[in-house]
Amino acid sequence: MEEKYFDTINEAPRANSSTVLSSLSKDARGIRLGSPSARRVFSSFGGAKSATVERGWDVRRPAEAEDRHSSTAQRPWSSAKEDKPTWCPGCGNFGIIRALKNALSKLRLTPKDAVLVYGIGCHGNMHNFLKTTAFSSLHGRVLPVAQGIKMVNPKLTVLGIAGDGDALGEGGNHLIHAARRNINLTYLIHDNRVYALTTGQTSPTSPLNFKTKSTPAGNFEVPVNPLSLSLTAGATFVARGFAGDIPHLTEIIVRAINHQGFSVVNILQPCVSFNPQNTYDWYKEHILSLEKTGYKPDNKIEAVKKSLDEEKLWVGIFYEETRKTGEEYLPPIRKITDLRDISSILEEFK
Repeated sequence: MEEKYFDTINEAPRANSSTVLSSLSKDARGIRLGSPSARRVFSSFGGAKSATVERGWDVRRPAEAEDRHSSTAQRPWSSAKEDKPTWCPGCGNFGIIRALKNALSKLRLTPKDAVLVYGIGCHGNMHNFLKTTAFSSLHGRVLPVAQGIKMVNPKLTVLGIAGDGDALGEGGNHLIHAARRNINLTYLIHDNRVYALTTGQTSPTSPLNFKTKSTPAGNFEVPVNPLSLSLTAGATFVARGFAGDIPHLTEIIVRAINHQGFSVVNILQPCVSFNPQNTYDWYKEHILSLEKTGYKPDNKIEAVKKSLDEEKLWVGIFYEETRKTGEEYLPPIRKITDLRDISSILEEFK
């Protein structure tokens, strides 16, 4: 685990919206070029509306490295392009990282207070652009690492960050058992309904009949529902947000981190390159707010019903309950972490 020093994320998505839009292909994989909704979405990725974000979570290069990173110096270890996110223009990850930074700043957490564990996928690129202790795990193994960190040092704020394939495919079993244990950590699922890093294959959340490179005749597998799975497995905080609504997603992440227990936040995220079906415009037409209906997240049966609603995509907090956390059942681990001399423990293995 180590802190990463690269260019600040703020420099990457701050391109003028018209420039970004013009750089996309004509069909833009479902984004209508020049449309008001597209411009609103792109302008939110680092424009003036996001200027209130504190920069404590922006990655900084060490002072001693400034000279070799100047415009006149050679940079053998990195190119300018590599110092910025490699996400496609319009990727939902820009909105998610902005909301995450907003949330961490609102909570007044410092980079040393938190550990972020990443999986394998487009989302994993994020670890280079947040100044925090980061751990890049194996595919699908975010939660085993995150749980281990939290149990060894309960004082840390621990977040697991995974894609839909990472969390619900290779890591589906870990999600179920982490929810049962109710370990006090937050799990953010970047759900773009496709394996995007490998250039477009069907994922666990891909809709029926969805055509990809791996399912040219259409997907025949019923998609996994991250919300109902988390609810029935025992997660004590379950919510859904949208990458295109940064203020709302920020508040959800704040609530999730503040919750004492296992928090799951499923984030609907357009993939502008490999998912032409679930675009920004499509989501805006189908998303509805739970909060605006007066919904109260205290009834698990009602939460499951809302999560299974296939006609409407509800966003907000579906369910929250108070239950003893997994760390509270594991005092021996905390005692071990207080040891300064482990020689007595090592003697057992000689």
